[in-house]
Amino acid sequence: MAIGSDWPIGPFDPREIIAIAEMRRRVGAVEMGTVGPSQRLTRAEALTAYTLSAAQTAGVDEGAIAPGRSASFTVFQGDLFGPPPTTCLPWPYGARSSRTWSVSPPPSTS
Repeated sequence: MAIGSDWPIGPFDPREIIAIAEMRRRVGAVEMGTVGPSQRLTRAEALTAYTLSAAQTAGVDEGAIAPGRSASFTVFQGDLFGPPPTTCLPWPYGARSSRTWSVSPPPSTS
């Protein structure tokens, strides 16, 4: 299973997309209620669906930090697997990224 964005129709922020997968409702829309509660994902499932599974679905060998793979990733402050969201994003908008990397594997010598 893969999840992603229909931006500009839906949210673009990965934190919001992951929170929606966990809560099964829009972030901040407490009055909305949960849509399909049996379809909720855990944080680990949502992260995998947004990264590795999305890349595999698109047919690219990316989405995971592993030897020999290209990678672009951002490190945020905070606990990635902290408490599940209830009414807000799992990592607040005020949280700043501490670093961003974009790395490609070295060219093949064979």
